Amino acid sequence: MLVLDRAGVAIVATVFALPVSGACNAKPDIDPTGYREAIGQVRMLQTFKTWQAEVAAKPGRKIAFGFSVDKQQVMKDRCYWSVTIYSDEGSHLSRWKTFLVPTQTGDILAENGNGDFVPLAPRRDQPVTTDKSCSDEIGEQKAARLVKQCLEVSPATHPPCNAWNPCELIEREIRRNCKNSTAPQCEGYS
Repeated sequence: MLVLDRAGVAIVATVFALPVSGACNAKPDIDPTGYREAIGQVRMLQTFKTWQAEVAAKPGRKIAFGFSVDKQQVMKDRCYWSVTIYSDEGSHLSRWKTFLVPTQTGDILAENGNGDFVPLAPRRDQPVTTDKSCSDEIGEQKAARLVKQCLEVSPATHPPCNAWNPCELIEREIRRNCKNSTAPQCEGYS
């Protein structure tokens, strides 16, 4: 089958009748609408908005998406768009994170520090209700203990385990990782 892209350039596409998992193999240039929708869902995440503000605060930097590397892929019998996000540093791209956005319904998955994809915890992506640092809220010593506990249980590469963050955000990270754990660090959170 011959398909024309927006610029009128011909793209040769072969169509096969494949099982659902095998049909999940589109690239952004073949299905630009689906890919754009996936990017739109990632842009709505509080995690992305926070990182976007950090990038915008640095002169000359902007955000880039991995159009050339992203594609549809199957994970646990579901079809997802990969959405890879970079900080364009001017001289090079610095990869921030890859998300997997379901083509149907389901949770958005985020790459963790081990290269595995895990569901985003809904609570983590909710706005925090205070802007006071944890140190200001409960004092430096208690905040330091909370941060230590958070770092012990969080597998994230950039966890919110930082005394400058609100305690609420740190505690969410602990709760999220202690949900079904009996580890001593999770006492009171599991």
